[in-house]
Amino acid sequence: MEELDREKLLPSNFRIQLVGNFNREVLEEIEHSGIKEMIQILPQMEHRKAIEAMLRTDALILIINSSSPYGTLTSKIFEYLRLARPILAMVPRNKEAAELLMECGVETICPMESVGSIKQCLIKLVDDRGNAVQRSTALEAYERGKQVAELMQRLQKMVELRGFE
Repeated sequence: MEELDREKLLPSNFRIQLVGNFNREVLEEIEHSGIKEMIQILPQMEHRKAIEAMLRTDALILIINSSSPYGTLTSKIFEYLRLARPILAMVPRNKEAAELLMECGVETICPMESVGSIKQCLIKLVDDRGNAVQRSTALEAYERGKQVAELMQRLQKMVELRGFE
């Protein structure tokens, strides 16, 4: 962010809003960054208000540490995909979260440890600003109702194969 600001590649009204409770180390890191005036910390809010706030943003940030084990999927991924907002996904490229995001058409995926990759993704998000994001039809396969129906079919098949009643 600092590099992009220095290179005048960010819009003048560029802001980052972080919602929730943050530990002292994070707050100190923000305070000592060269971009603290761009960052606004909002207190934790009820879910409905958070969704409304997310719908008003130009992009959402998703962070999953590279040391997280394969299979780390948070409900936030599905929530973000349903909102059909651009996503800056700072997630490991070779793990399940990135696979799901790519399947759903998210192109701005980079490891959180790579400043260069984050910079390129941010440039793409700024350049694509205003372009509509289509809700991926791939997401339908992960909807709760469809998942429950699929589980029910599998259980019924097991019962039939094993002769349970």
